[in-house]
Amino acid sequence: METLESISVRLREAVATGSHREAAAILQQYSRALEQLVHRLNPQDPRLPELAREAFSLIEWARRSTLAQRAGYAARLAKTRDIRPYGPPAGRSHAWTFVV
Repeated sequence: METLESISVRLREAVATGSHREAAAILQQYSRALEQLVHRLNPQDPRLPELAREAFSLIEWARRSTLAQRAGYAARLAKTRDIRPYGPPAGRSHAWTFVV
């Protein structure tokens, strides 16, 4: 079974490269691995609070990074020129017309 640490590394890489669908799938893996680990530990285990802090920190980082990336995409899209002038002229058919 893959460790939480190795899954978190893969999650960070996916988020950092903008692979959002991959990141979502990896986050599911991370959640399952964390849940399995927590269920194996004694409720009084002193590692539990640190695991919770690490998980929250990772998820919050991923959320903020994703939001920042999306804002960057939106800003670039807003600066993109309207390409409609390069489309077909208004009122003209897109089909070929043959004159015989």
